[in-house]
Amino acid sequence: MHFFRNRKLAVKLGLLLGIVLLCCIGALIAFNTKSIYDKSLQYGESVAGQAANRATKEFMTDINQVKNTLDTMSTTLLDAAQNGSLNREEAVRLLEQYLKKDEKVFGFYTGWEPNAFDGNDADHVNKNDYDDATGRFIPYAIRDGNTLHFEPLTTYEGNSETSTYYQQPKKTKSIYWSEPVTYTVGGKETLLVSIVLPLVR
Repeated sequence: MHFFRNRKLAVKLGLLLGIVLLCCIGALIAFNTKSIYDKSLQYGESVAGQAANRATKEFMTDINQVKNTLDTMSTTLLDAAQNGSLNREEAVRLLEQYLKKDEKVFGFYTGWEPNAFDGNDADHVNKNDYDDATGRFIPYAIRDGNTLHFEPLTTYEGNSETSTYYQQPKKTKSIYWSEPVTYTVGGKETLLVSIVLPLVR
């Protein structure tokens, strides 16, 4: 304070004015920073909302395309089971063709109850890559990078979380959309969402 008392009036006024200006500049900077932050936040929310809307539309377009494919396949496979219009090998080729057409789909399968497809389960015990020890018609066509391969469905019996994809639509006889679930497919742990359309005669 002694320093301040010994100075001339002009110096005192200059110091006070400088302090006031610093306070004003600090307040303006704080105000502008808050304003910029608020506008940036609004812009970010707007951009995120637009991106989410685009992603949702794209996802729903993909889902509708898959649903249409499933409707077409179900009609063809039910006809094959009822009228013998396709044998097992031809039905598997049908799955393969649809999988080749849609690169966003990880796999297509069809799972039939014992002897429900053609009554020939006993002739197909471990016969092909997509057959298992039951002989049931349960082929799963899977995309593995740039190649497709086939294996039998697994974990379709019982009440575990991994059998829900098969048991739930079987029980409700309506389309089933799964939560993401980890399955072992092609020897790899894979997170999948299943869309399952039951084939009901």
